[in-house]
Amino acid sequence: VSDFEHEFQMAQMNRYLDSKLETIFLMPNEKYFYTSSTLIKQVHLHGERETDLVPPNVLEALCDLRERMTMQED
Repeated sequence: VSDFEHEFQMAQMNRYLDSKLETIFLMPNEKYFYTSSTLIKQVHLHGERETDLVPPNVLEALCDLRERMTMQED
């Protein structure tokens, strides 16, 4: 819900800045409704390497991020 609230605030600000600007919200499948990018990053960075919650290219980027963070810790 907080992601929606944030996006709604952004839409309101965009409209304030330019009244001709329209914002479109796309609602996800129920499977993904309570999933946020922050939650997915946290789960992945704490050890979960496989997930069907993101497409393969996003999973690859998460793996790269985790590797870089691990290298910084050493």
